[in-house]
Amino acid sequence: MPERLVVDAEISRGVVVLKVGYGLEQMLKDGAAKELSKRLLEEYQRKMNEEAQKTNDSARTGSCVVVITAETAGSPLVRALFELYKVVTAEGGQVICVGYPSDYIDSLTELGLPSLDGFSLATSQQAAIETLASA
Repeated sequence: MPERLVVDAEISRGVVVLKVGYGLEQMLKDGAAKELSKRLLEEYQRKMNEEAQKTNDSARTGSCVVVITAETAGSPLVRALFELYKVVTAEGGQVICVGYPSDYIDSLTELGLPSLDGFSLATSQQAAIETLASA
């Protein structure tokens, strides 16, 4: 698990895959939600633009998978996911989150994100990509 915030992106089967890693201290920093939101949105847009230039079209679905590699979660992550969700769904896509720390799922559910249309959780990156690529 990285000590600093790491956000990487790739395209798999026409779907943007955002990989997020951070240490506990990242969730406790002032401005963590803003920083994480900014990084997720920048990487999402960068990959969408790269795919559009490469294929003269945008990523096939506009949807994305967020793969989280962290043991903790908190309101900064939830806020960042919600900001990403707003952008992705405005473009007609969906967000599927993989690896959300299991000890924090109840908090995520209480905040209502999984109940929103176009947001869901999956057990694996491959399952999430499969769902979005076949949509």
